[in-house]
Amino acid sequence: MNKLIKNTQYDLVKNDNGYYRHLQLQQDNNEKKKMNQFEGFSDIDMLFWYIHQQKHLDKSKENSKRTKTEYTRELKQFISHLLKYGQEMQLDIEVDMSESILKHIESRHLRKYQEWLATSSPYIKAGRSYSPATLSRKTTILKSFFTFLYESKYTLHNAAAGLKIASVRKDDRPNKDLGPVEVQRILDGLLEVDLRYYTMVLTLVTTGLRNEELCNLTMGNIKQDTIIGGYYFEVVGKGNKKRDVPIKRSVLDKIINYRAAYYLSSLHESKEEDPVFVTRNGKKYTPSYLAQALKKVIHEKLSHLHIQNNVTIHSFRHAYAIISHLNKVDVYDIMRSLGHEKIDTTMIYLQKVIDRSNNAIYSWNDNVLGSHLQ
Repeated sequence: MNKLIKNTQYDLVKNDNGYYRHLQLQQDNNEKKKMNQFEGFSDIDMLFWYIHQQKHLDKSKENSKRTKTEYTRELKQFISHLLKYGQEMQLDIEVDMSESILKHIESRHLRKYQEWLATSSPYIKAGRSYSPATLSRKTTILKSFFTFLYESKYTLHNAAAGLKIASVRKDDRPNKDLGPVEVQRILDGLLEVDLRYYTMVLTLVTTGLRNEELCNLTMGNIKQDTIIGGYYFEVVGKGNKKRDVPIKRSVLDKIINYRAAYYLSSLHESKEEDPVFVTRNGKKYTPSYLAQALKKVIHEKLSHLHIQNNVTIHSFRHAYAIISHLNKVDVYDIMRSLGHEKIDTTMIYLQKVIDRSNNAIYSWNDNVLGSHLQ
């Protein structure tokens, strides 16, 4: 049986150092023999190497576990779909099952898969649809992987060339904008029904933390600032990039009060590894669980507030950027505070509110139409 089929459930996220060293040794031997470095690699070997390849001497700069998980999930789904629905997609791939499948994938196969995914996959037949952002992400991962296979000379075909462009336009992005008035309504409502989620939302709004960053916070990440004063979170974000995120003293006090209310250890009596926020069972939150739980709380317990349906945990990161902009904070300071590498990413958060606030009508003199504007 083909190793790729046999190992579709293989835990590719787990960095098996023994397996990695074995592949590295195989590459070294190939180099000594003046052979292609991936000679003798199987499909599963290429998948594992692609996800775990070490490019930096400093391992903290490698892809995060979150990124590896995302790439593994997408590539496993692609393989699973390929094997289960290949005939439905009319992929015309006929190979001996003991051989490589990846080596036989050409441009037309990826094009047909991409079209099937967006129009005829089980997800679509169930009455749902992929957002432009989701299709763009899936396309990006496939393009990156098959470009890697081609540039590594594992495949003879540049299959990635068959993928259609799936870029996301500004208008395609869901509206996640929350201003200070809506945020205050949500905070007021949560304070009455659930202290735990009130404290977490207040922390998100006043720090701009990502969902995963909040879930990973430990008491050891709360540091006293001996230079400027106050406290800050020591955060490890996307790409294992570290940044210091100041905490307003009033917010830190509310975190301390939350922990006292749920009989959790205090700031100075905690172990460094203790999570700052825990579930009702005392366990660390996972990003997916927190996202679902918070959305449920907002749209069920706060239904009387008629909060917009598309409010998600990420909306509060947008709110941090928007409230900062409304308070005249420089956009580059907002970018750095959010941990963005490019100003373009920050502008996605701010573009709609900037466009509205820069509308020509706000420059009109109230006397321009006489009493009609007074």
